[in-house]
Amino acid sequence: MGASDKALGGSMLLAAVVVFTYYTTWALLLPFFDSSSQIHNFFPPREWAVMLPAFVLVLGLSAIGLERKDCERRKGCYLAIRPM
Repeated sequence: MGASDKALGGSMLLAAVVVFTYYTTWALLLPFFDSSSQIHNFFPPREWAVMLPAFVLVLGLSAIGLERKDCERRKGCYLAIRPM
């Protein structure tokens, strides 16, 4: 494994930790702060804490479904999950 692979992996891990910390603070810890606190200025409205992950989930599942259908159409390949 080259040094560039380690650097890429480290940067991806750092990005994941930053996103996780930001989202956790936004969704779980922000309600415990007073609404007049300055920390609320760093985050979007709380409704987006639910809508954004839901949108990403729908988008991801749609991409998986489209890829599966495209694979079946082009190659005739089927995934391991088949109805009995």
